Amino acid sequence: MREGDWICVRFDFHTYFGYANKVYDGQDAFQMCILKRVDKKGSQHFHLGKYKMLYQSQAELIEIEHLADDYSTLIDLALMTRDREWFDELVERASLKTEEPLDNQKHYWILQGIQKINKMIAAGFAVLGQALRNAFSFIKGKFLEVLNEIKLYKDKCAALIKQLSESYKGWWIKVDTREQNQVLAG
Repeated sequence: MREGDWICVRFDFHTYFGYANKVYDGQDAFQMCILKRVDKKGSQHFHLGKYKMLYQSQAELIEIEHLADDYSTLIDLALMTRDREWFDELVERASLKTEEPLDNQKHYWILQGIQKINKMIAAGFAVLGQALRNAFSFIKGKFLEVLNEIKLYKDKCAALIKQLSESYKGWWIKVDTREQNQVLAG
């Protein structure tokens, strides 16, 4: 048994599925990361990384036959987790499966992984761009509302100044006329 091997263990009327997280050399013990449990009624229960110490003699190795698409997905996962050893192992298995030269296959998988990452980044920027457009549109709308309020206030002020100017002219005319009347009377 090696670390990373997929295994199943049966005990207490349950079957546990997962992988060997840690194998202790020279001992019959290993640590299993349990991902799924099937009870005696056949009901499935999923666990996210529950660890249990077990004996290797209790475990049955599960041979998994992967399709080409499975390798692509697993290689993407290895790239995201930056697990170089797992990545190399998957690329080697995938290249044996497709019988292409290892170098061409490795470059193909790397390019596919980079393309998928680029698509995810592009999608993230598209969402960010839309959020910024929405924010700027909102700010522009509020700014235009404030400008309209300022224009209304300016127009009201101009009307009041015009009224005051008219009143002021009328007042000066009355004062000027009184002074002229006083000069003529005097």
